[in-house]
Order: sequence, then C-alpha cells, then structure tokens
Amino acid sequence: DCSAGNDANSGRSTSLAWRTLSKANTASLIAGDSLLLKRGCTWTGPLNVKWSGTSSTPITIDAYGSGALPKIQNGHENVMVTGSHLLIQNIWTRSDVPAVDTGCQNQPMGWRVGFRFMSGASYDTVRYSRADEQYIGILIEATANHIKVLNNTLRNNNMKDPSLSSDAGSVGISLMGTDNEVGYNDIYGSDACSRFYGRDGAAVEVYGGQRNLIHHNTAEQNNNFTELGKPGSSDNTYAYNRITSTLAAANFLVTRGASATNNRGPVYRTKFYNNTVYLSGSSSYGLQCTDGCTGGILSFKNNIVWAQDRVGYADAGFDESNNIYWKSDGAPKVYFPISSSSKKADPKFVNLGASDFHLTSTSPAVNTGSTATLSLGINLDLDGVYVPQASVPDDGVYERSSGTPTPTPTPTPTPTPTQKPGTLTGVSDGFSRTVSGGWGSAGTGGPYTLLGAASDFNVNGSAGTILLAPSATRAATLASVAMLGPTATVRLKVDRVAGGLGTYAYVVARQTGDLRDGYKVKLRLAPDRTVSLQASRVVGGAETLFGTETSAGFSYAANAFIWLKVQVTGVNPTTIRAKAWADGQAEPSAWSTVASDSTTVLQLAGNVGLRGYNSKTASNATTLQFDYWQVTQ
Repeated sequence: DCSAGNDANSGRSTSLAWRTLSKANTASLIAGDSLLLKRGCTWTGPLNVKWSGTSSTPITIDAYGSGALPKIQNGHENVMVTGSHLLIQNIWTRSDVPAVDTGCQNQPMGWRVGFRFMSGASYDTVRYSRADEQYIGILIEATANHIKVLNNTLRNNNMKDPSLSSDAGSVGISLMGTDNEVGYNDIYGSDACSRFYGRDGAAVEVYGGQRNLIHHNTAEQNNNFTELGKPGSSDNTYAYNRITSTLAAANFLVTRGASATNNRGPVYRTKFYNNTVYLSGSSSYGLQCTDGCTGGILSFKNNIVWAQDRVGYADAGFDESNNIYWKSDGAPKVYFPISSSSKKADPKFVNLGASDFHLTSTSPAVNTGSTATLSLGINLDLDGVYVPQASVPDDGVYERSSGTPTPTPTPTPTPTPTQKPGTLTGVSDGFSRTVSGGWGSAGTGGPYTLLGAASDFNVNGSAGTILLAPSATRAATLASVAMLGPTATVRLKVDRVAGGLGTYAYVVARQTGDLRDGYKVKLRLAPDRTVSLQASRVVGGAETLFGTETSAGFSYAANAFIWLKVQVTGVNPTTIRAKAWADGQAEPSAWSTVASDSTTVLQLAGNVGLRGYNSKTASNATTLQFDYWQVTQ
C-alpha cells in the first residue's frame, strides 16, 4: 500500500501492508504465495519478480482493493522477471518521456520496458495487465521460454532508442525467446518517427524467436503488425489476428530470406493464416517478403488483405493460397504470384465504415479457406465461434456462423492456443441433477465456479437455487466457457416479493476468471412488484451502470417464473440488449433496454454466469431459482 503501508509491517494482510517496492523485492516467496499491490497506487520500478512457484502451485503477483490498476512506472524495467511458474496479472506499467529527438518530430526517446522476462523466466503468464508509453511493452528475451502473454492492453509504446544511431524500439511485444504464446491482446499505437525509414514500430516483433504462437490479437494504428528478423528465427505462427490502420504508411508483415544482410535473416517457416488486414493509408504497403522469399520462408493462407496502396511484394513465389485481396478502386496491387485458389475480390464485409469485418452471406471469403489453421489445432475464430461452420473454413478472422456450431476435432499444437479464459462456446442447463452445497456441472458448459458460501447453492433435480440473505451477493460462473457475443436466455423466479430496495438477478458476460471485469444485465424485482432492466460494467471490481434503467412492462409475483434474454454483440462499441417477460406470455419482439460501451478491457471474450443480490435493507432472505439456462454464440 503506497499510502497507508509501512515497511516495518509484516506484509501478511491488507491492514499490515508494506509501503515500497524495495521492501517487496526483498520478500521470500514460495509456491502458492501471492504478492498483492493496492489499486490506485503508483510506484517507481522495478519490481523484481525473482521467485519461482511450481507447475501446480504458481506464485501470483496481483492487485487488491478498488480503483485503477496498481501502476509501476519510469524504471529501466518496470517489472523484471527472472523466476518461473509465475502468474502476473492486473498490473499497469508505463513511463514518462525521458527525452525527445528534436531532429525527428520530438519523438520520445528512452530505454524503458514494461515487463521484461529474462534468463530464468519460464512457464510464466502475464495477463489482464497494461503496458503503455514505453520502448517495449513486453520483452521476452532469448533466454526466456514458455511465457504466455494473454488478454493484455498495450498502448502507444512508441519510445525510440536513445542512441541516434539506432532505430530500435517502438514495439508492443518483442519475442526473442522460444515456445511463447501471445493471444487475445489489444495492441495500439506502436508507431514512431524514424531517422532511417520515416516511420517505424511494430505491434509484435520477432528477433531470434522460435515456435511462438501469435493468435487472436487485435492490432490498431501500428506502423507494422509484425517484423521478423535475425538468423535463427523460425517456425512462428500467426492466426486469427485482426490488423487495422489508417496511418499513411503501414505494413502488416515483413520477413526475409537467405540473402538477408545485417543480421536480418533468414527467417524460416513463418505461417500466417486466417488473419484480416485493413490498411486504409494512402501509402500502405502490406506484405514484404524479400532477400530470397520462398515457400520455406513464408506460408500465407486464408487471409483477407485490403490495402489502399500495395497489398505486398515478394521477390519470388512463396506458399500462398486461399486468400482474398482488395482495395477501394477494385484494382489491388499484388506484386507476387498468387494461386488459383486466391482471389482479387471485394470481401464484402458487413459494415466496413463501422469496422465490422464479419462476412456477409455473399462474401467470396465464405467457405473458401483451406484446413491449414485447423491442422495446427486452432478451431475458434476471433469471436470464439467454432471453425468450420460448413465443410471448410472461411477466410479471415470471422467465421460466418450458420447455427449451432459443432467442434471439429484437430490435433493439439505446441504451444496450445488458449481461449480467454475457457474453451467452450455454448451453455445448456436444465438442472436435472441433484447437488447439495453447489451446482455441480452444467449439462453443457462445464463445472460452475461459485462466489459465496457453497451451502447457499443447491440443485434439486429441476432447478438450481441460490439462497440470498439480506446484503448477500452470490454468483455461479462457467469458467470453461469463453464467448465474445453470447445470447443468453434464462427462466427464474423468487420465493417472495422483494423487500428493501429489491432483489436482483443478473446475467453476466465477458467475465474474467478473477471476477474483476465483465458486463452484467440486472433484472431488478422491486417491492412494488415492478420489473426493470439495466446494463452495467465491472472493471477492477468496481461496477458502473450505463444506459437507462427501463421497465420490462409487467409485474411479478412470488413463485411466478420470469424469462430474461440478454444479447451481447460487437466490439468498440459493444452493444448490450435485454428484455424480460412473464412466463406464459409471448416473447416481446422489441428489446426493453439497449446500451453500448467501449471499455477496452471488456472488448474480449470471457466467461458467462448467473448472479443474485438481495438488498441490505431487506427484512428476509430470498431464494432465487433458475430452471432453464441456455447461451448460444
């Protein structure tokens, strides 16, 4: 605790917290221990994460309290990691500007790294964290391996090297090590003035890295999505990444063959599958494969590339198939040989102006992909929809949905891609089992994770019940389910008319595994028997209502069932719709409430669940009962 802590304390509770990172750096942590930083606090780095847990019992670095993520800033490395089996989450790193290059548009200069994984770092995870305004947001060095970088936000890491003779820096994530996974991150603004190239920077840079998996990321306004260099780099895979930029000059892939000089290559066996690229800048130059490009250098399949200037150039043919290329004037500039399975055609996005890159039913990208991505064991699109929905996959990051998806069995790759934070994309539960002191597992959806005393949860063979004492909050989350755009339908009732300020039932979507972030739709049952609906977001454990609380248009009674339907669609913004109606009545055609939100950390797939709350001014406990619960994508 940066304000109320004292380094003379034991550090064993929030009331006996330490004050400084210097004290934290001297701690002796063992497997299963946690080091917690208070939200709203700011420290100067570094935090030296030198401890090691075990594969079954990691050491956790996390936040506690409410408010903004704990911030570590202005260190040469803000978080320096040399230990193994670590879980690092909910930490914010950033830097002030130490200097500027007055000869290059006053570009920030300095060597500041957010999270630096060094020798000894292995089998670590950094997630739900931020890295902003630094030289490199997350750096995995050559001696680090098996690091997972998941569900992080990286913003404006555009600080260039302090040496005017170097063009390094301005990188979101740098991969020098092996067998790492980079998934479900949002990477924005790695773009810097360059004395050598005019502009430079990359969302993800590979420099010596091998067998890294970069998947399901969203990259915006970066000078380049990825550049690969240095001899020894090989076998890196990119899949289901959404890449957009309006910058005048932007690239999405730069790699090199055996004739590369200045330590830039060769880089062997890069796979780039099922990505969607939209570069609207007047000088955009998407793909560059030079210095002896061959099929052994690059495999490029199932992608959609819209580049307003040049789609790309290669100095020789490579392994290219099943791609769509386009630009606004209908004449995409493709300076490399393309196969008969690829097309120069309008991909027919749902709404290009609104950056909705889903496919219309007449898109030439539908049912025209190869099984290349499936062969790697990747069978979920950026929305979490199973691939394929028909006989073969679609091109690009979004599979056009065609009803209830059926998973396609595929081999397991190394490293295994990880969906945030589960792998299932559907729920069906009729509560036909009997469980005392819990809810067990849904018919489809996996086991429930409970918030609150297990004794307050039961399943009686036909319904799942939650006992809500006054002021009690209880929740049942399906951690095995990961969905970006769920439509949830549930039937519920309460055993008494609400007291106090009401009884609340919630459907929860896009929830993180630690329950700190997510969207909720609340159904409020008031003492006057009215029913109302409203959306809210939870960020860092703090709930904020948005939109307007609206009446559902009917009255409820004790032990009378109510239907609640919730739909979550889109990103930036996310739109949440909800409606409720009395059992036995027709479902209303219109939504009762519609609200939108663009909170960055919630523009990702997450868990779904059910939740209940009883007003603290209620006189009696209430039993909330659910007997039907279905979620589809």
